[in-house]
Amino acid sequence: GRLLAYNDSGSAYIGMRYDAGSHNFYVSNSQKAIIDSSGNFGIGNTNPATKLQVSGAVSCDDLLVNTTSAAPSSVATIRAASPQLSLYSTPGNTAYLNMGDTDDHDIGSIQYHNSTNDMSFVVNAGEKLKILSDGQIYHYLYDRWFASNGTTTVGYVGRANQMTAGGS
Repeated sequence: GRLLAYNDSGSAYIGMRYDAGSHNFYVSNSQKAIIDSSGNFGIGNTNPATKLQVSGAVSCDDLLVNTTSAAPSSVATIRAASPQLSLYSTPGNTAYLNMGDTDDHDIGSIQYHNSTNDMSFVVNAGEKLKILSDGQIYHYLYDRWFASNGTTTVGYVGRANQMTAGGS
């Protein structure tokens, strides 16, 4: 059986049509979404192969990929001929790619500082490598910052929390 929704004159579908094996959503007599008999939901796709399949661009304020276990094995995969992953912050702020576990979600990270246009690499909750906007490379070892010219260490530049851009 079907439940059909018509416009006021009774001449066209205006909302949704439910079929026995699936739920089909129509706008202006054109199918826009479906929940099929296996529970897969398609938007802009009439034959979804996964629990959610969207044909077209998707926009959201916050996306969480999660499982119900304490140690999730979630996977986010981007497949394309030339895939891109972009992280944008507002001007003057920092974009973070955090890595960790359920006990410490940001124990490792890659950070891009828009205010100074430099990049930091954090390991075990401490900044260990910094690339400045002019290409200077600094690495942290044994409670000291060292400068590198790209091939060799060229000098000690300061103790923890004393290193500033330019090595002073």
